[in-house]
Amino acid sequence: MKDDLGIDIDHPLLSGSDRIKAGYSSLIKNCGKLIAGLTATIVVLATFTEIGFYDIGVRELTANVLLILVASYVIYFSLEDAGEVLARESDEYRSVYEKLTTLSDKITAEMIPRLRIFIDEYVSEELRHRREALLSIGGKTFDDYEVYLSGERVSGRDKRLYRRVSRLSEIKLGVGTLLSTRRELVAEIKNPRGSKLIGLCVRLIPTTICTIFTASVMLGVKDGLCATEIIEGLVRLCPLPIVALRGYSQGYDFVKGKEVDWMKGKSRLIEAFLRTECK
Repeated sequence: MKDDLGIDIDHPLLSGSDRIKAGYSSLIKNCGKLIAGLTATIVVLATFTEIGFYDIGVRELTANVLLILVASYVIYFSLEDAGEVLARESDEYRSVYEKLTTLSDKITAEMIPRLRIFIDEYVSEELRHRREALLSIGGKTFDDYEVYLSGERVSGRDKRLYRRVSRLSEIKLGVGTLLSTRRELVAEIKNPRGSKLIGLCVRLIPTTICTIFTASVMLGVKDGLCATEIIEGLVRLCPLPIVALRGYSQGYDFVKGKEVDWMKGKSRLIEAFLRTECK
């Protein structure tokens, strides 16, 4: 297929990024199978060797555990971010993102006070709905709950139920959070430089730990490596690709699941407000 300029837009070089994304998506979908395969590989390798365990507290065991743990944390958080980036490039996420952006742009400055009242009413109604749902599970109504709040004595079982209902709180939702495409809570007006330094420091924690650890490691060459020691090393390293796959799939599933649902919910709420403005 060619465009008006005669360029082959189906050329492999131009469609390579789509193939790469499809390959990554396939990798994540088959993550469980890959982990099962790696686990089976570990068992097979261990089958042909004599299995033994270091005594707890042995220096060699401690060093190996620390090395694998630090590597696991760094790999997990790094690939979790990579999984999120991949998910945000999917068509589903882009369509939801564009819809939320379009709806947010329809909110004018004059609508903000009414939108704030609309959000407050929604938050109150949403809390009442959750409380009524929890009360219905226990065979009670909201009227029964209000009687309890008035000071009337109830049974111990009902008191425990009502206390659980009382502990439910309103969701944190404001104009800034509703109109933002970000997943965290956002104030309507806030200087981003205030939390910039803290955010950078938090992101550097895994790297800092890894740097401190690797700087303190002393390595020595093992003499006379045999097949058993090689297999032992491979078994010791096998958890790392499993952690990598888990982190990658976790980041991908988080965005494609919770973050997309969060944005869809905000879009529906903005649409409901805009319908009230049209009346």
